[in-house]
Amino acid sequence: MKTNTKPKDEKAVDEQSNTLVDLLRTHRKGCAAALGSKYLDAVTAAVVERGGTGEITMTVKVKACSENELRVEIQVKPPKLPTEKLPEGVYFYDDTAEHPRLLKSDPRQAELPLREVEKPKQELREVANG
Repeated sequence: MKTNTKPKDEKAVDEQSNTLVDLLRTHRKGCAAALGSKYLDAVTAAVVERGGTGEITMTVKVKACSENELRVEIQVKPPKLPTEKLPEGVYFYDDTAEHPRLLKSDPRQAELPLREVEKPKQELREVANG
């Protein structure tokens, strides 16, 4: 059976494209279309939030039963959502302790005696150079 994949006019495009849409809408009262829509919502939300790529897989199987009867099975797999990539952190390895560990500050570097400076009690004034 040979089919022409390139439609000759716009009407043919509408007729061909509606075949799958109609099947999804009518097969088992549209449950595959509803599930696919639900998964599409989840994928788009995850891609917007996390970036990356999401995927929905829908499989349509058609099996001949008799001369003019076909059985159609539609499966919609759960979506593949993009994973959230957490930002990296910088740590220093300290092997001087009994149990080596990771530290936020470099154990080989002395700490500076920093302190918090109080805000002035009166408002600062501008001095003009001149």
